[in-house]
Amino acid sequence: MRHPLHDYSAGAGYFVTFAVQDRLPVLGSIADSRCVLSWRGEIVMDVWRTLTQYYAYLIADCVQVMPDHVHCIVAVSYSGGEGSGRFVVKPLSRIIQAFKAITARRINRRDERAGRRFWQRGFHDRVIRNDRELSKFRFYIETNALRDYLRSRE
Repeated sequence: MRHPLHDYSAGAGYFVTFAVQDRLPVLGSIADSRCVLSWRGEIVMDVWRTLTQYYAYLIADCVQVMPDHVHCIVAVSYSGGEGSGRFVVKPLSRIIQAFKAITARRINRRDERAGRRFWQRGFHDRVIRNDRELSKFRFYIETNALRDYLRSRE
């Protein structure tokens, strides 16, 4: 659920989480305190690396693909135009929707499951308000696999 008073196409940073349908661990596995990506997880990373080619105003800060979900930090950096032409800034929900659609199509094509739901509906986001929060979210993302690994050994 989006915050009703926030403009998600305005310049801001976001901590975003979205999950695989039914939380199935198909994107990879935790081994030696890191996530070893499956071919599905590799597709997610490949699409992540190309996001800024499609959205010139997007900064793809960091990402952690986990076995059944993805955490990332993205920022919308809108300067009002690019060169002599202007471009339309899509809100965060449209960017995440496009990312999930592209990855789902590629994964489903390889799985021979065209049209099947791969991701759960929606996503969780948090507006990053300052540098302290940005550091906190980066640390959370960078240590997420380690925390899962340590929990599994308890």
